[in-house]
Amino acid sequence: MTRMYFLAALTSLTLCSFGLAYGAPKLKADTPSTGAKAMFENIDTLSDAILQEVSSLHSVALKGQRVEGDFDGLAIIKEDVNKIGNEIGALNAMRDSLVPWEVEALAQTAPLIREVAVNTDKAIQASNQMFMPSVSYIDNLVNISRNAERVKTVVHDYLKLESVREKELRIEHSLEEAAGS
Repeated sequence: MTRMYFLAALTSLTLCSFGLAYGAPKLKADTPSTGAKAMFENIDTLSDAILQEVSSLHSVALKGQRVEGDFDGLAIIKEDVNKIGNEIGALNAMRDSLVPWEVEALAQTAPLIREVAVNTDKAIQASNQMFMPSVSYIDNLVNISRNAERVKTVVHDYLKLESVREKELRIEHSLEEAAGS
């Protein structure tokens, strides 16, 4: 008799574990990896830093002033662009394991950050050759700002959408648990 209860309990535990494994919503399969999400959050933060730095440089340039800090500001932007480039490279390397929204965000972000890099290099070259801000320098700052803003918007919106999806899955899971009780 004891053996019968033991087998029944063992069978019950085995079936319950399968039920939990297969019946639970797929939170992990449909959500980003922690590493990829952290990389996108870093891209979001760095693109914001680029926007702040370029805004400062742009406002000084529009006043027709040249500040010795122009080169430092552009160097900071270039460093942040390179960090974003490294994140994009790492995300590209793990592309096969990314969820669809991460692949889309990566596809939209990579060309924009390349444009930011090109315009940053052009702004550095223009800065080295001028005593006063030139039209091309100001145009490069505007292009840096525009593309960095687009990067920030794309990444931020995808992160926000993923956060909403995660909440939706948690609520669905909670409702399923409540209905099953």
